[in-house]
Amino acid sequence: MRAEAARAHNKRTAAYLLGIPLLADYLEEALSLFCEDVEIGHL
Repeated sequence: MRAEAARAHNKRTAAYLLGIPLLADYLEEALSLFCEDVEIGHL
């Protein structure tokens, strides 16, 4: 997975992500779901 991320990385990645208007909301939701899984012990 890390190798795939390194391969996909380019100088436009940050600009692309910052161009997503609801990025903060998406990240917050994903983190919330991740934390629920950790608390329940699914990971």
